[in-house]
Amino acid sequence: MFQTIIASMLEEKIGLSAEAVGADTIAKAVRRRMTECGLSAGDESEGFSLYLSRLRASEEEWEKLVEAVVVPETWFFRNQASFSFLKGYVRFEWLPEHKGQVLRVLSIPCSTGEEPYSAAMTFADMGVPEEIAKGRFHIEAADISEKTIQKARIGIYGLSSFRGEDLSFRDRYFERLANTDSYKIHTYIKNMVRFTKGNLLDSRILAGEKPYDIIFCRNLLIYFTRTAKEQVISAIVRLLARDGILFVGHVERPLISSSDKDVRFVWIRQAGVFACRRAGNQRQSDSPRVSGPGLRLSSSEKMPISNETQFLESVETHGRASLLSKRVKPESGITSDLAVSSLDSMLDEAQRLADRGALNESLELCQRCLNEDPFHSRTHFLAGVIYNAINDEVRAEEYFNKTVYLDPNHYEALSHLALILEHRGDMNGAVRLRQRVQRILLKSEK
Repeated sequence: MFQTIIASMLEEKIGLSAEAVGADTIAKAVRRRMTECGLSAGDESEGFSLYLSRLRASEEEWEKLVEAVVVPETWFFRNQASFSFLKGYVRFEWLPEHKGQVLRVLSIPCSTGEEPYSAAMTFADMGVPEEIAKGRFHIEAADISEKTIQKARIGIYGLSSFRGEDLSFRDRYFERLANTDSYKIHTYIKNMVRFTKGNLLDSRILAGEKPYDIIFCRNLLIYFTRTAKEQVISAIVRLLARDGILFVGHVERPLISSSDKDVRFVWIRQAGVFACRRAGNQRQSDSPRVSGPGLRLSSSEKMPISNETQFLESVETHGRASLLSKRVKPESGITSDLAVSSLDSMLDEAQRLADRGALNESLELCQRCLNEDPFHSRTHFLAGVIYNAINDEVRAEEYFNKTVYLDPNHYEALSHLALILEHRGDMNGAVRLRQRVQRILLKSEK
């Protein structure tokens, strides 16, 4: 009972979804804090009661519990492709178009500082002189945990913060502490980042600050309740500049894309880059928009699909070889210059139609693609994205399920399925899918 009360407190105060984090994770954190408070001996019920009283009375204990539950998992240049994109974007697009202006960057939650310091090192690698960089780049970093902020300000890191094959940045921007495996970041990089305590669920967070040109908000939304997610997205919309870039986690793109906010985001079409650009203040009301994230393939696990039997029957009846040999003649009314020499070119055209809001025409072309190859996972996924965009979750689920059946490594289809289950009220099913995707993606990053 007491753990349920604490879970409700976590949800109310910081928007944390007990289902997403896991009841076991919360229970272990509570027991660890009880032990450290000397309340674990004797009657467990009495210990829980005493701890609950302390938690309600002590802001310090509340912060320690939050830190115990929300364990930071981060390292320098996590998702290297995003930082490579950041470097090119700032160097070749932002700086030339904003001469004399200050590039404003926000990392939230910043955890122990690896992410904002990675941004600082990215800018330093551009060769901008130190005295000029101080005036051109402003990096803000915020986190709910005072403990992690203090560690970030100190700037000393162990081996777990350095992962991947290319660690050359460590030689450039860190000093190894004598007789240890710890490294201290150079003062130049440290001074480029300003750390502050903050919670995106606080409606006043960074109030009065100018908009940020770039925001990193990665792997946060997946742990929040639906209401908290909407609050966070509202805060991001308020803080992000009109043409600003938003970096999110692998599995969070469907959450941004499905937001009801009157702001459209256009996704960056670059392999391994999980970012979008704010593209105006009003959504198209007459025809839903479908943008870039739809066609990326990555890692996940195979899962059963609701229409698997029916789909398998089609496979067994026709056979893959005979289905692949089928060809259809071009139909009029879709596009006059469509080249149907390859499936990919047809599907590329379907994506372009969808991006322009011509969803019916895009679906018609998807069907033609499936007539040629019923086993083409990319086509099933695009169809699922379009049906999702027009709020037909039944059809969207069908196509996402077929995508996963055909391509067990399609993490985005699993992410969309998780969102559909969440909307349906199946929180446990949604959590299982997101946890599965997270595990696979974390492995792929290492």
